[in-house]
Amino acid sequence: MKNAELKINNKDLRLIDVNDENMVLIGHFYDKFTSFSIEETFGSDVVELRDLHGELEITEDFNKWRNRVVDENNIKVVVPTREMTGEGGKWITRYYVSLRDAKAIAMMTMNDAGTLARSFFILASKLSIPNL
Repeated sequence: MKNAELKINNKDLRLIDVNDENMVLIGHFYDKFTSFSIEETFGSDVVELRDLHGELEITEDFNKWRNRVVDENNIKVVVPTREMTGEGGKWITRYYVSLRDAKAIAMMTMNDAGTLARSFFILASKLSIPNL
């Protein structure tokens, strides 16, 4: 058994003992899903949808995907913000969802990235990790 430190939103959840297979899973999750390491924003734990879209390797256009996922799953978007990109001064809108909704979106995604997310969150659930 090895010790693994689990974090979400840069908060230590707990130090756990895991076998080699689970240690690899945890490492792959943290390498792939940096959006789940975002700091607290707007007074709550949130994940930026555009980042999650990329990390989940969604091929569908972002705006179509966002509208579909939000509508089909009754997901509340937290305070959309706009920012100027460095690429020719183009404005983009940043959409934030709760950590819980981001977890649900990731787990519903039917590709390798979604499988990784599901496996990680199932492991976290089996280990009774709080705040997930």
